[in-house]
Amino acid sequence: MERVSCFTASYSHGAFSLRQHGGVSAVCWNCEQGSSQWIALEFPQKLWISEIHIQFQGGFSSRNCILEGCLKDEELVKIAEFYPEDINAIQSFVLTEQYVEKLRLSFPGSTDFFGRIVVYHLDVLGPKR
Repeated sequence: MERVSCFTASYSHGAFSLRQHGGVSAVCWNCEQGSSQWIALEFPQKLWISEIHIQFQGGFSSRNCILEGCLKDEELVKIAEFYPEDINAIQSFVLTEQYVEKLRLSFPGSTDFFGRIVVYHLDVLGPKR
């Protein structure tokens, strides 16, 4: 499987964009309180995705995650909804395989009373095509 590692880069009006930083996990993504939070990813070419790995900080995880994706000039469509545990470990979720150029991972509800989310690790994986 080919791996695309993504790490925190910027925040703009509620959308967080993650960028690859040489494969070094030195930062985390976090948000202010409130819902719904999301992470938006845009890739330079089509990626065939089949799995997502995510690590939250325990106590600051999402009760459920909604993954949407599309090709560059299309509208986002729901790919999967999954329910991570409220733990510090990296968790894996298998997806319906498909090509995407854009992804949005939404966190509609937080385990934190104030709605905060903290992500330490996010990988999007898929077979090389």
